[in-house]
Amino acid sequence: MTETRFDLVAIGGGSAGLGAVRAAAREGRSAALISDGPLGGDCTFTGCVPSKALLAASARGADFAQAMQHVQSVIGEVAALENAEVLTSEGVTVIAQRATFVNSSTLQVGDDTVVADNIVVATGARPVAPPIPGLDDVGYLTNETLFQLAEKPTHLLIVGGGPIGCEMATAFVRLGVPVTVLEMAPRIMNRDDADAAAVVHSSLADLGVTIHTGAAITAFRADVGGIVAVVNDEEIVGSHVLVAAGRKANTSGFGLEALGVALKPNGCIDVRPTMASSIKGIWGAGDVTGEHPFSHSADEMGRLAAQNSAKRLRRRSFVATEVPYGTFTTPEVAQVGLTEEQAPTGSRIALSTFEDSDRGLATNERTGFVKLIAGPRRVLGWTGGGKLIGATIVHERAGEMIHEPALIIANNMFPGRMAQLVHAYPTWSIAIRKAASMFYVEVDGKNYRTKS
Repeated sequence: MTETRFDLVAIGGGSAGLGAVRAAAREGRSAALISDGPLGGDCTFTGCVPSKALLAASARGADFAQAMQHVQSVIGEVAALENAEVLTSEGVTVIAQRATFVNSSTLQVGDDTVVADNIVVATGARPVAPPIPGLDDVGYLTNETLFQLAEKPTHLLIVGGGPIGCEMATAFVRLGVPVTVLEMAPRIMNRDDADAAAVVHSSLADLGVTIHTGAAITAFRADVGGIVAVVNDEEIVGSHVLVAAGRKANTSGFGLEALGVALKPNGCIDVRPTMASSIKGIWGAGDVTGEHPFSHSADEMGRLAAQNSAKRLRRRSFVATEVPYGTFTTPEVAQVGLTEEQAPTGSRIALSTFEDSDRGLATNERTGFVKLIAGPRRVLGWTGGGKLIGATIVHERAGEMIHEPALIIANNMFPGRMAQLVHAYPTWSIAIRKAASMFYVEVDGKNYRTKS
């Protein structure tokens, strides 16, 4: 039995854990990554990498077998950049074991112990299924098993119309699979901008996806024809069921409870904006915190946790409203800050559509919009356009375009800076300039409107 000491240890080999140990190693601190799973975590093997690879393959017209082969190829290429050999070359010790807390600074790892001044819990989250009678009996797919499919579904039923459900509906219908989305809420993507969700709904319908909103799923059962879902007293038959209806933080089974680390009611680690937990020396990062569940956010949280663990003063905070994110449907939806529904009364909303875009006219791609949301500054009020508090872009390239308003929000700049910036003509991003200009003048016959 041996004891090894480090300045910082991360538990979990996903984006948050990788971000933490790499940040510590770059600062010259001794760092170790402990993971009993493959390095790269959900993002590399079951999340954003395979899903975006599948979307790309389906858009190119690949058949099912070609698409799945492409997915596995891309996973392999990305994983090769995050393996133990690469991390070791960067000064990180990799321990392929399961870790259990002995106390706030000591971990039991196999027969050995690891001691660290700071421990970052980055154990991620896992998919959960709603308690629908019969669902466990018929068997179902999640993002953890979907990309291992060997046979093409003859009809895919997707439980959940959030980002994952909508992205996979897009991919599979383009692969020639009939798809039915079952969403219990009144609309799909119910946490996103309502106008954006409406565009995605229409687009999915145009692709051939059947969408049931307000879907009360009361039972599943196996049948000769496949799997039967009972939805609002109607029976819908499919060959496979994909559950994309929520995730649960991985906080049990490695001693957090015994230490008394504070958890939120939903089971996530309760962290401060600095990523510090309720116990000194223990930090949380990534999906295990329930904060902004995106891989780039997890990486940022991991790096912040590592950097802040070496400071007593001037620790930086993770601010979710400054971090953009996207849903890669057709068209894409990208957002940063507040949606119109979340914005307070009195906010000013500027909307520029691609119907008014010269580039849209030239290419005949007129679907989508740029929506900017501003509020007043404390002392200066609406000077300079006020304060940008949110942006939503719906467009084929929305994920690339969102960073201009994200930069404005993150740096507390006046929205007017986007109106003043000369944009290359004829680019899609001119729609951002047009929307920002609406806070001052009429553009294409439009001004901002005030949320009532």
